[in-house]
Amino acid sequence: MTATHSRRRAPDDVKTALFQATIEGASRCGLAELSIKEIAALAGFTKGGLYHHYASKEELIDAVFDQCLVDFGDAIQERIKQDKQAYGRFTRAYVQAAVDACVTRNTAQSLFIFNALTDKKYAYKWDAWVSAKLSKYPDEQHAPALRIARSAADGLWLQCFGMRQPEEKRAATADLCSRLVALTMPD
Repeated sequence: MTATHSRRRAPDDVKTALFQATIEGASRCGLAELSIKEIAALAGFTKGGLYHHYASKEELIDAVFDQCLVDFGDAIQERIKQDKQAYGRFTRAYVQAAVDACVTRNTAQSLFIFNALTDKKYAYKWDAWVSAKLSKYPDEQHAPALRIARSAADGLWLQCFGMRQPEEKRAATADLCSRLVALTMPD
């Protein structure tokens, strides 16, 4: 056995490699077509090595989806911390994080999330996650303008699904984001 095969990887490195491979593989072919063999190859593992860490493809996808929720939640939380206006704070952060995910960042994670949301299980999980976040901001849950802004942000995110925004569309999307943010301000 060579030194590279006998050396154990740090647990965080293993998790990162498997998650990135799952996101990359799903962005190429979708979750339904994604195989354990492909994930293992992309991550530099054998199938057995992958199964050592996750018992099934579903367990791995669950873990990746949960991490995507954490990452998106962190992006929202960072924006909330910087926002001095209390009313609409969560919705502004949600809109900005969603638009940022499709305009300025690699869309692989967004693609993964949308692939997952085609499955009822993940759609319910997403809805429960958003509802739990919104429960901390009760004045935002049912306010029509704020619901419109969040729904429109979801639409922008969906519009970017699987595509990188060309430069000419980024300005238009940024303008739409500004208009959505304006909807979230108190009258």
